[in-house]
Amino acid sequence: MNSIMNDIRARSILVLLCTYPLFAYFIRIQFGITPSSAAGMVGFILMLEVVITKFRNNENLILPKYLLALLGFSFYVLASKIFLTNEMYSVSLPEYMIREPFFKSFAFIFVLENTKFRRSDITWATHFLFFSLIAAAIVTLIQIKEPFFFRREALFAKGMSFDRMQNMLSSFTEEEYRELRFINKGYRFSIYSWITGISVGIDSIAVLSLLLGIKSIGQVRRLTLLACGGIISILSSSRWIMLNYILVLSQTMIDRTNRLFCGLKVGALLVITVLAVGLGASYLGVNLDTFFTDRLMSDSANTRIYAFEVFGKVFHEAPVFGTAGQDTEEVLKRIQGRTSQIHVGWLKILYYYGIVGTFIYLIFIGFLLKHLYDQARVTRYWGSLFAFLAFVLANCTLVEFSVFYYGLFLALIFNRYIDNRTPEQISKPAPMLRARQMTTPRHKSTLEI
Repeated sequence: MNSIMNDIRARSILVLLCTYPLFAYFIRIQFGITPSSAAGMVGFILMLEVVITKFRNNENLILPKYLLALLGFSFYVLASKIFLTNEMYSVSLPEYMIREPFFKSFAFIFVLENTKFRRSDITWATHFLFFSLIAAAIVTLIQIKEPFFFRREALFAKGMSFDRMQNMLSSFTEEEYRELRFINKGYRFSIYSWITGISVGIDSIAVLSLLLGIKSIGQVRRLTLLACGGIISILSSSRWIMLNYILVLSQTMIDRTNRLFCGLKVGALLVITVLAVGLGASYLGVNLDTFFTDRLMSDSANTRIYAFEVFGKVFHEAPVFGTAGQDTEEVLKRIQGRTSQIHVGWLKILYYYGIVGTFIYLIFIGFLLKHLYDQARVTRYWGSLFAFLAFVLANCTLVEFSVFYYGLFLALIFNRYIDNRTPEQISKPAPMLRARQMTTPRHKSTLEI
């Protein structure tokens, strides 16, 4: 019975995560709620089922150090809301746990860590994810000609053409403008806008990293992934996504006997990809001069520099415990007309949650990266580690503390089940890891897709 419940849970999780962009579309259209809230409810229900099942079968629960640190940070954020703001007076605890990302991230990861996945299920998941990236690249290309195609922002435009939207943008209210400004600036979110605006940079890059990390993937599929990742990241018009694209590609140089040659080859492929995407985009109607001057060479980098200036002037207000996620009047006054927020994630978390909260969060990130690195040292699979390194790097230019993204959840699953070692390498003694990692069932040395 326990095995049956585990298999049902495992396959349900993989189906949900692999089809998450479609799930997000369905949830928003049919129920009008955020997909993270719906998936969070699923996570809490599954966590309850896992606890009951483990208790009935007298089995131990698995709680890695990084997961305990995440739970500690979740309680810290809750405590700061209770004691430093009036927010909890207007919201119930269940509603708060569904809305806020940290408790539901804990619940979902707890379920993942206490679920065993079949290798055959991981194999079909890799196939599905491969074709989902191809679909995402195709949608990105379509959005050059049809900016509203499969975009959540189209709900706010209510049938307005792209040209008319540009002409009327100046008369919109601040709220209406905030929803449509990304289209006006040339951002393309592919299939991911129904999740969140930055999902295109977190989820797509994570999935790309997971698939590129599989050594047995084959040269044709590897080049296809390189092209699709280039299309999604470059045409997204976001520099941080392009930077993360380069970061996850760099994992291919690890374990190479001639890293210099491999690096030159990766660099050459990057140049070819950029040129091909640029020429293709120009043919489809993208003005490359405008793209480079208004996006890649724009002065928006100054907002990151200004973030340090603002941070230095307001951090002293609440350096120890932070502001419980609230922007004070002083901050709002200083950023008005210059930027929308303190636009560097690692500064923003210090401002929001103080030295104490940031220290707890860094413990979570540190334990998580060590957890992934220790496993990668043994299996020689680096895809999961680089997926999270991209998330860490992204917070140098944007603000996102939550790991509630389907690509990152898949990274935690793949980390346990994909092994790039040859049979000869597996027979050799491996570096010491915690018992659970060393006893993870593996039936083949490589994953063939």
